[in-house]
Amino acid sequence: MIKILYLYFYKNSKLILSNKKYQIHKIYFFSKNVNIANVDCDYDIIILGGGKKGLPLATDAYKYNPNLYNFFSRCENTPILGVCYGMEILYHYYYNSKLKKLKKRNVNMTDVNIDKRFKESQLGKKIKNVQFNHKYYCHDIDKGIISSLQYYDKDEIINIPSFVKFNKKHYGIQFHIKNSQEYDKLLAVITQ
Repeated sequence: MIKILYLYFYKNSKLILSNKKYQIHKIYFFSKNVNIANVDCDYDIIILGGGKKGLPLATDAYKYNPNLYNFFSRCENTPILGVCYGMEILYHYYYNSKLKKLKKRNVNMTDVNIDKRFKESQLGKKIKNVQFNHKYYCHDIDKGIISSLQYYDKDEIINIPSFVKFNKKHYGIQFHIKNSQEYDKLLAVITQ
């Protein structure tokens, strides 16, 4: 049984997993009853969920739970996957930089090509049918890019890091996986 801590940021947030081998513990991040300092790292993986319109900027999330970055430090040996909003939170933790705002929201379905230099290439050459839906992106990432997307933002071409390995166990994806088998494969690679 794979133990997952799912830290989610809005009500009705779901994980799309096909396999029954998961034991999922959910915590709503913005609950007044949650002190992240008291949350254990004893999981096979911690997933930071996606966001939606109306949430605080991801780079401000730590202000709502000031122990968030200490939690990441304590869990440095636990695999963490930040999904979209969750990736932006990890980006701020690792780069201490503000997000860049796109002129036009990136909303599209596509495949994500995997750079063959990374062990994540065990996923195959691509993750199929993922959905991008974000207004901000993580810029100036200087290492660990597993995949990036060229995005035409009105009159400008932007290279958006879409799958990043922040350290040996912490990953971020700027997209949402809509296929449960693809999600299962990704989690299997990250947790090994």
